[in-house]
Amino acid sequence: RRPLSDKRWSDVDSAVYMADGNLLIAARERAPETLEASQLWLIAPNSEPRRITTKLNSYFTMTATRNGDVVASLQSSTRNDLWVLPNNDVGRARQVTSSGEIWGGFEWMPDGKLIFGSNLSGAGNIWTMNADGSGRRQLTRDQGLNVNPILSPDGKTIVFQSTRTDTRFHIFRMDADGSNLKQLTAGEGAEGPLPRISLDGKWIFYVQNNEKQAPTFRILRIPIEGGEPLEVTTLPEGSTISALD
Repeated sequence: RRPLSDKRWSDVDSAVYMADGNLLIAARERAPETLEASQLWLIAPNSEPRRITTKLNSYFTMTATRNGDVVASLQSSTRNDLWVLPNNDVGRARQVTSSGEIWGGFEWMPDGKLIFGSNLSGAGNIWTMNADGSGRRQLTRDQGLNVNPILSPDGKTIVFQSTRTDTRFHIFRMDADGSNLKQLTAGEGAEGPLPRISLDGKWIFYVQNNEKQAPTFRILRIPIEGGEPLEVTTLPEGSTISALD
């Protein structure tokens, strides 16, 4: 026996050996939280696994023809919509979206608008809109998955996670109108829970997951203007983290 890949997986649902010796699996990469749905991956001998689907829906229970020219798989999707509750009154609850598009976090902006992740365009992107659903504006455009937007205390800077430059999530920042985009992290990525901004607006705190070294998780901080990350703490091997507060 020998391993086909060093990559670690979660929720491997099915696998099919192809006639050319490659392996096709329906699985999700192991990560601190489920930021990405289960996808179809092609694993070739002596090569890095290659993801062959990039949708926000999950894929599972698959089969393939003998020569591998046709693959059949079940696809699962989840509908999420935003509601508002004025004064926390359930009786006054009002639905803001109805397309099931919400994917990748949401937050109130200082001016009373909402910033949120949406798959309305067919990929994960960041949008803003008024509290009643009007005045929608798309801030990112179809470059990887863009999720989990958070705002600086002064409301001028948006920090979010994106796969636009890598298969892993990294942290980016942009102005509140979507301009002046800047990548802040590289390398091991920032695939942990939702990042946080310090109360003084100077630092971004995030979790880094390194599957090849122990301990696995590190909490780091990086200047919101960009620069070298600094380690805050390292968690003991076997620890898990689902929120950063």
